[in-house]
Amino acid sequence: MFAFQKKGYEADYPAVRRRRAHRTLWYWIIGIALSVLVAVGCAYFILHFSWFKVSKFTIEGSSRISEEELVPALSVRMLTIPWRGWIGPNNILFWEFGSAPEQLERYPGLKHVAVTSHLFSREVDIAVEERTPYGILCESSGAGCFLMDEDGVLFASAPDTEGTLILTIHDTNQRTPLLGMPFLPDRSWIRNIFSTLKIVKDEGFIPLQVTLDDLSFRSWSLKIAQGPTFLFALDFVPENLNSILKNLSRKLDFSKVKAVDLQVPNRIYYR
Repeated sequence: MFAFQKKGYEADYPAVRRRRAHRTLWYWIIGIALSVLVAVGCAYFILHFSWFKVSKFTIEGSSRISEEELVPALSVRMLTIPWRGWIGPNNILFWEFGSAPEQLERYPGLKHVAVTSHLFSREVDIAVEERTPYGILCESSGAGCFLMDEDGVLFASAPDTEGTLILTIHDTNQRTPLLGMPFLPDRSWIRNIFSTLKIVKDEGFIPLQVTLDDLSFRSWSLKIAQGPTFLFALDFVPENLNSILKNLSRKLDFSKVKAVDLQVPNRIYYR
């Protein structure tokens, strides 16, 4: 038997493969190291180079909250994206990417917040829309009185008031209202109350007291200066309410009427 030996390239092939594998490994190590160095360098550049620092915050439309309060409040809400915590709100990139909250639960008096960032000028514009007082809700539970806007959202404490200049709704339900939330669980109920009150005023009647009755009955009442108390359902505005009020004022002596019940559609009861 003759033993054949590999000669030349065939004999050195395993060693060549090992050397190639070692070179490839070193290429990967060097490449990863360079990538890490570049990433660290970029991060250091972004974090410490003054060009990325916000040059100015501009706040428009806010009379209840200062820049020192608003910017941190927005920043905290925007930290839901982890990388923002690494660079901080004084870096323009913090505001440049991703979305900003449109509302701040901590400040219920702010209806809407819009943030616009300008990368090259490094300026951040914050436009604020504040809630406008529309009326007052007073709770019989002793929780106090609260300002509401035109959507029925409660946003601040208020003193108890008397008279007809400011709409005041007295809530007989034992509840503790939450600021930033509507005073009724169904927004359509709020719209129905406000729409009804507008029609009543347009017809020349003066509301003296608005009372929110037990919510399980889904009803509310309105005492007018002319005499009677009107009973309404929360679920709807009576159809042709303008005409109904005109006809009732012509046919009835309101000074002798105690109550007018309009809680049933297309039905009128009075006593």
